[in-house]
Order: sequence, then C-alpha cells, then structure tokens
Amino acid sequence: MRIREACEALLENSNILTPTRRLQRNLVQAFMVKKIKLLIERFSSCSVTHNQNLRVRSFVKTEDVYNRS
Repeated sequence: MRIREACEALLENSNILTPTRRLQRNLVQAFMVKKIKLLIERFSSCSVTHNQNLRVRSFVKTEDVYNRS
C-alpha cells in the first residue's frame, strides 16, 4: 500500500501526464477557452463603445499569448 501511495504522490508532483490526466487538463483548457469566448460575447453585446470593446478583446488575446508560452 505504501508503494502505491508513493507512486501516486510521485505522479502528482511530476510532469508525467497519464492519459487520464492529459484528458482532464485538455478538458479544463477547453472549458476555460469557452468561458473566455462567452465573456467576449457578453462584453460585445453590452452597450459599450466600440473602442472599449476592442480593448477587452486585445487584452484577452494578449493574456492568451502569455499563457501559451
């Protein structure tokens, strides 16, 4: 039992991605992208000026570039 717990702890603390962990990570990333797109749609449908809307979109794009690197 201790060996199994040690292996699980090692997996959690390492960058090794099991297929299940990879799927979980991909689902979380897809969920976040969907949420960001919904926020952009919500901002663009609000009664804000065109200039403010562009600033919101460029901010989200900039954040996305930083998160990918």
